[in-house]
Amino acid sequence: MARMRRLWTEEDGAFAVMFALLLVVIIGFSALAVDVGYWYASKRQLQTAADAAALAGCQDLAHEQSNGAIWTTVEDYAGRNFGRPLNLSNCSVVPPSADGMSDIGPNYVKVTVTSDSPAFLSRVLGREDVRIRAQSIARIGYVTGARSPAPWGLPLLRATAVAALAGGGAEHWLDKVSGDTWSGTLPAGSLGSVLIHAYNDQRLDPAYPNGVPEDAPGTGYLVRIPDGVPLAGISQGRLSGGSEHSGSVMFTSGTGQSVVVYVSLGAPLAEKQSLVVAHGGDTTMNKVTETLYRAQFAAPSTDDLQEAFTFDVEMKDGNKVIHAVRPAGGYVVRRSTFPIKDVRVSPSCSTSTSAGPAQVTVVLNDYQYGERYELKVTGGGAEVGNFMALDFHTLRHTPYWRNPQDPAEYPEMPNATGTYYEYVAGTATYDFVMHLGDAVWTQPGGLSGPTTKNSLLVRFAGEPSNFAGWVAAGKPPSNRLVLVPIVEKIQKTTGSTPLRVTSFATFYVEDVVSKGGDVAVSGLFVEYTAPSLDVVDNPPGPLAVEAVHLTAIGLDF
Repeated sequence: MARMRRLWTEEDGAFAVMFALLLVVIIGFSALAVDVGYWYASKRQLQTAADAAALAGCQDLAHEQSNGAIWTTVEDYAGRNFGRPLNLSNCSVVPPSADGMSDIGPNYVKVTVTSDSPAFLSRVLGREDVRIRAQSIARIGYVTGARSPAPWGLPLLRATAVAALAGGGAEHWLDKVSGDTWSGTLPAGSLGSVLIHAYNDQRLDPAYPNGVPEDAPGTGYLVRIPDGVPLAGISQGRLSGGSEHSGSVMFTSGTGQSVVVYVSLGAPLAEKQSLVVAHGGDTTMNKVTETLYRAQFAAPSTDDLQEAFTFDVEMKDGNKVIHAVRPAGGYVVRRSTFPIKDVRVSPSCSTSTSAGPAQVTVVLNDYQYGERYELKVTGGGAEVGNFMALDFHTLRHTPYWRNPQDPAEYPEMPNATGTYYEYVAGTATYDFVMHLGDAVWTQPGGLSGPTTKNSLLVRFAGEPSNFAGWVAAGKPPSNRLVLVPIVEKIQKTTGSTPLRVTSFATFYVEDVVSKGGDVAVSGLFVEYTAPSLDVVDNPPGPLAVEAVHLTAIGLDF
């Protein structure tokens, strides 16, 4: 019995020794596992920093910035990611050098970042700090298409011809004098409302040999002072930011701009006489000189893309109107997304003895990165300046564009009403590629604003709107980014409209606003290459669009 007890005692001792040895091994592996997990997280964060830095630097390269400016941007964007979510220590960006670990090429930016990551528990195994590296290359490429973009087309106007006409008369072509500015004259004797036609470059439909026109009606009014009315002239302009813009007849809604009207006289007014501008209300004109009077009034606001207005000038004796010019002028109030930014008409007034040509200048509008826009989401006839709801089932691959005569690009695509809202929400299961040059038709209309808004909330998945924070974080992927096709009209219709895809843009949605039964989204266009874009290194054709993208070609590790 004593012998048995000794055996048990000896085995207990052996087990204790084995357990102590195994415990050391277990602790060592546990320590190593903890540190390896931290190193892996550090590596991922470094890769994010390298990717963001390379993309930002390549954007500067695409904008033809100097190498010094490019590398300043690289270091800035890398530094923004070194401290989030882990606070990495001893981080650095390897400068461009002969070994090519970092480099600025003719169409690429290569970035290598490093960090000395500490060892924690694995120091018990003699492990010291670990050098971690990450590398990224961003290249200027060309977009060929996009995978399952948002079902909103943004009609744009790339004018190839601009004409002006007055009073329903013939078109008079304007000359292009700079990038977005066109100018010309309307002949002497032209009277009535001025209309602008700006033509795009889409000639797929033989009915539009000059392209499809976009109209801006009521942009000014050419008037003649009737004989017997003792006015020598009437002119108008725009007051904006404290500066007057003579001859400008276009105003942007909600920006605090004012209409300015000048009236010149052949002789001073009598004692009880006055001049009044009637514009839905009356504004009494102020005397500048004995024969020159001025008035200003706030331009009205509008929820339409553009709305035309006129005003009258009245001469009163006391409260009695003794002379009037009706209308005495006209102007247009536009939303900031309307494709024509400004129209100047001068002179806009003539008399029976002074009737010369009128100079017309048109400035086209383009969207700018970093500016806030509010765009309605609507179906039916395409309006330049709104997001148009698209029916992806009508997608046609170039050279086809007609629906239903031409074959569909994706005949098996679901065509249920709810499919549109699934693509808005980002939950659609049918994946496809929309190519540059493809044609797609707008939804016929009758869309539900509340359903569109709820679908966007599903897409956002609770992510708050924080544009400044998104930029500060280096523009990471976000649920609030929507990739939208840029399109041009193939036909001018009031119902479902065919559009041609000419580019793609990324829009950061800050807010969704109900507009009666419709919905509008407000936000900013951003320079961001969405992961769903198909990008190649060489131009695919005449509609080639540059895009900065990450590539694995040329990576050293």
